[in-house]
Formats: sequence, structure tokens, C-alpha cells
Amino acid sequence: MTRAFSRRMSLALASVLCLLLTTPNANAAGASDDGISIACALPADAVSSVPAPFDRYMALACTHNGQALKPLDGFSFIFVALNNVSMWLTSNNPEKQDLAPSTHFTKLSFATLTPEQIAAFRAEMSKAFNSPLIQQAAVYKMDEETSGGAHKQIYLLLAPEGSNAPALGIECVNDCVPLEAKPWAFLIAPKQP
Repeated sequence: MTRAFSRRMSLALASVLCLLLTTPNANAAGASDDGISIACALPADAVSSVPAPFDRYMALACTHNGQALKPLDGFSFIFVALNNVSMWLTSNNPEKQDLAPSTHFTKLSFATLTPEQIAAFRAEMSKAFNSPLIQQAAVYKMDEETSGGAHKQIYLLLAPEGSNAPALGIECVNDCVPLEAKPWAFLIAPKQP
């Protein structure tokens, strides 16, 4: 594991832990049903919607630690590499030490991929993950910019029609192609009771 990857992983985990540890109890006055969301008071440059087809799987939410992407009701983002932890995708910049509570998304845009770009993405992801879904799934890309200076990409991989496989999300800090650091992969799966 490289020092840069280790530092990014540590900062990303710190960001996630900060989000999880500072969220209100679901029963607290004024808290949302999910116990994490709060009322939004965002600046004019904040994103207010998620582009299709990503909007079928995630929505924007405000938290005490800034804006985040959360799974739609009834679903979870399951990070298998983190022992099946369920988390949201924050707007924090994992490359910066300061976890500013006011970060928000300034850009979430669908990016059309050429067949060559899809092939390059599949080749890069095959280096990081041993999954047949990487080669079989329909691939969609969303570019992400944040007020904290983060540039990220989220890829959505949808299993072929008729498959029981859950959707797979992959978030890369900076770029996935070429792969600069191991990306965050998460299953978009129904919540377990």
C-alpha cells in the first residue's frame, strides 16, 4: 500500500467517521427519519438535483458535515471492503486535512462515455476488483466537484437485465482512468430488516 493511498484512505475514513459520529439521534427534536439528514441552508452554487440515471439510486441530503449523496429509501450503500459498513458519499475532500462542515457539491453531471472509455474503465477496474460484473454491466459516469476542492467520479454499474445482482457504485477521488488510488466500491442493495 502506498503512502499516498494510505493517507487518502485515512482521510476518507476520518471524513466518514466524522459524519457518522456527529449525526443526531433519529428521535431528537428536528431530526429526520434517517437520523442523519438536516434541513438544507446551502449557497447558490450548491447542486440541487442528481442527474439520471443516478437519481434512480441516490439523492442529495444535508448533514451536520455538509452535503452528501444518500441511497434512496429502502436501500443502502454497502462498502464490502469496510466489512459491509453502510455509509453515504460525502462532499468532503479526502485529500485535505480540514473536514469543513460547510462543504457541498458544486457539480454533479452525467458524462457520456464512448465505447473506448468504457473499455478503458473496465480494464482499470479489473486491476482493482475481481468481479465479472465489471465486464458485463452497463456503465454510467457522473463527474463530481465540491466546494472543498474535491474532484471525484462516480461510476454506476448496472447488471444485465434479468440478473439478480445489485447495482454497483464506484467512487474515485480524482480520476478512475488512469486509476490513481483504489476506488471506493459499494453495492446499492435493499436494506436488510
